[in-house]
Amino acid sequence: MIKSKVRYYGNELVKTLFFLTLVSCFVSASAQEYSEQAQMDSLSEKAKRFIGVSVDSVLVYANRAIFLAGENRDWEIVSDNYYFIQRAYYLESEMDSARKYIWKSRSFLNGLDDEKKKVRTIHSLGIINYKTGELDSALFYYQKEFELEKGLGNEERQASALGNIGMVFYRQSEYQKAVDNYFHCLKIFQEIGDDQKVMLTYNNIGNVYRYWEDYPKALAYFRKAMEMTGADSNKRFEGFMNNNLAIIFRKQLQFDSAIVYYKKAKGIYEEVNYQKGIASALTGLAITFNKLWDLGKSRKTYLEAIAIQKKVNDRIGLASNYGNLGILLLNEEKPLEAITYLEKSDSLAREIGYREVQKNNFESFRDAYRMLGNFEKALDYELKFVALKDSIYNIEKLKEIENIQEKYQAEQKQHSIDVLNEQARVKDIKLSRKNIFIGALVVIVLLTLVITWLINRNYKAHANRRRIILENKLLRSQMNPHFMFNSLNAIQTYILQKNPLEGASYLSKFADLMRSILYNSREEFILLEKEIAMIDNYLELQQIRFKGLFTYSLEVDPAINVKGVMIPPMLAQPFIENAIEHGFKNIDYRGKLEVSFVRESESILITVMDNGVGVNVSMEENKGREKLHKSLATKISKERLDLFNKRLKKDLFSLGINQLKDEKEKIKGTEVKLTIPFKK
Repeated sequence: MIKSKVRYYGNELVKTLFFLTLVSCFVSASAQEYSEQAQMDSLSEKAKRFIGVSVDSVLVYANRAIFLAGENRDWEIVSDNYYFIQRAYYLESEMDSARKYIWKSRSFLNGLDDEKKKVRTIHSLGIINYKTGELDSALFYYQKEFELEKGLGNEERQASALGNIGMVFYRQSEYQKAVDNYFHCLKIFQEIGDDQKVMLTYNNIGNVYRYWEDYPKALAYFRKAMEMTGADSNKRFEGFMNNNLAIIFRKQLQFDSAIVYYKKAKGIYEEVNYQKGIASALTGLAITFNKLWDLGKSRKTYLEAIAIQKKVNDRIGLASNYGNLGILLLNEEKPLEAITYLEKSDSLAREIGYREVQKNNFESFRDAYRMLGNFEKALDYELKFVALKDSIYNIEKLKEIENIQEKYQAEQKQHSIDVLNEQARVKDIKLSRKNIFIGALVVIVLLTLVITWLINRNYKAHANRRRIILENKLLRSQMNPHFMFNSLNAIQTYILQKNPLEGASYLSKFADLMRSILYNSREEFILLEKEIAMIDNYLELQQIRFKGLFTYSLEVDPAINVKGVMIPPMLAQPFIENAIEHGFKNIDYRGKLEVSFVRESESILITVMDNGVGVNVSMEENKGREKLHKSLATKISKERLDLFNKRLKKDLFSLGINQLKDEKEKIKGTEVKLTIPFKK
């Protein structure tokens, strides 16, 4: 009995001891697990705290947290700490490292059900690609972010994604898409009452209108943004606003005010050590110094900006400033050096898809090759410029321009074929003569020499005549794209400002005009009736474009049979264009343009007279690129007249440009007289 009881109590004691051991192990394991979790949380918090302060500190704490989390298979903490490392590198502008760690962070989220953190990595990829100039990739990630935030129902984050999408479209020169996205996100920010984001969006909309060259609207939105700034506003944003105001003043030729605001923006950026902002302000100052023709100061300032942009890997800024240096060197009449910088700019712009810079580069390449006398390359870049301008503003009516280049190339090929045919014919004649006059060697030699001399003289005359025709057509084709570009600006304005009726009317008139130009440019002479109709249509379009700026009259001598007289096309058009574009620029009264056709014996006197600012004043006010354009238009017209005179071996074509003055010797306009012999 006693043994039985001892056995019983002994078994119970063993069970109790075993149970207590299990409890002790469980408590010990729980305590250890709790201790490791607390340690991981603490390390993660420290890594997060050092973001923007010390990359090395972030790496130390984040890597320790990642090691512990990996042992415990806590992939969320691993992902978080890789994200913290990415943020630290991003703030130091080390984008390659940032990209590497955001992909690591994203890879550990694949098996987790945390959509917010997945969206966070998508947003970071969008920012990194935008900062490195990979705009198409940035757009992809921002659009994906918007769709994901829409699914999560987060309106504020949706609006931010829309703003970023607008920012990419703005950089890609897709201005209508940029504005649409900005207004969409503006509406959301206004509804949720986020004044800070509303202020930033006003600023972004102002930037789009600035690039659209709608300066009153740009200034209106910048002022709306400025009205919302306060004492607690972000200093970096204050720098942005001053920089934007400086740009508007520069565009409106108020250079002293522009310099004041650029320097103010630069000082604010230096205060907060924002390197990209400093480079942006320096770029604006360099452009302004260039406009003031202080070229040495401009070059020095550009190089300061480029040094900063290289340091922070600002590929967008570098693409712009290499192109700006190219323009500066053109103003210094150094086309070969300009081409070197333009090639650097074009290479970067193509890599990052920065079409606005590409467009400007094409225009500068054109001017550089004109200076070098390489008109074939100049024409090539003029066509590229017009084609890219077309694609940027979504106008699909300029494909016919390609025919100009194709026509020129076809004539070159035909010229080569003619040369080969002539050479083959010479050989045939020589062989034929040799076979026929085999018996009379002396006669054969003499006859062959005579025939060869005649053929060579005929060939040279033929080749020279074709060269003159080709040059003449080349000069006309150079002018046609430029003329179309000016007219398209007005159509683009109507369409983009949502005025469809006037836009449609203008487009119809422009289509008729373009058709006339394309058909007439193929002909060496056209009916005077067609030339007058084309000028009248052109003047109607310019009156629509410059509402109220000028009136015009078009008079034809009754002694001229406009249906039976033929003249070379578009000789008067460059001077009519100069009167409108340059003579009437910045006048404070209504301009008046008079175009007349008067018969003088076997010639027609075309007179283009305006009451604008005069030739000398216009050239002084339009230094640089516009001056180059205007002088080139006059030069091309003179060269065309010289080519006609050489062919006729008489000075029947003449050009005179006079500055009109009143009794007090005050300039009151310009008079251009063209004397042109006509064909019946």
